[in-house]
Amino acid sequence: MHRRGKTAFVTVGTTRFDELVAEVTKKETLDLLQTVGYENVTVQFGSGVIPKVKQPGVLCFDYKNDISKEMRSADLIICHAGAGSVLEAVRCRKAKVIVVINEILLDNHQWELAKAMHDGGYLLCVTVPRLQEAITRVRDEVFVPFPDQDTSRFPELLNNILGWK
Repeated sequence: MHRRGKTAFVTVGTTRFDELVAEVTKKETLDLLQTVGYENVTVQFGSGVIPKVKQPGVLCFDYKNDISKEMRSADLIICHAGAGSVLEAVRCRKAKVIVVINEILLDNHQWELAKAMHDGGYLLCVTVPRLQEAITRVRDEVFVPFPDQDTSRFPELLNNILGWK
């Protein structure tokens, strides 16, 4: 059940990221989130282990067809480094974004995207052991607004490549 106050939304997408879910649902992290003003925490845990959380204001679910409502209503988004989740998160201009790298992945192309977005000033990028530090730090961060999507660019590029222009 949600209470008044700010909301943090955590998503791991469709993959397992049990380390992130375990870290964000442990008592110390939930207490920290509450201390810095996030009274409500919603965790989308995907195909991973179902978190056992007893603290009020915490809601957990595995999947929904569309999590854009949760993202748009969040004040803080903590997500894995999948391109779709990262882009959707930074487009929610209301929310601060922390991207957590899954270090277990072998070919960690996600690290490159998350680092580039971090270096561009759009979000914080951390590993699981540094999540609590990032939660403390994110409230004072001023992020660069992510540019609006320009849907004309791809057809323009394709037309140029195919010589139709």
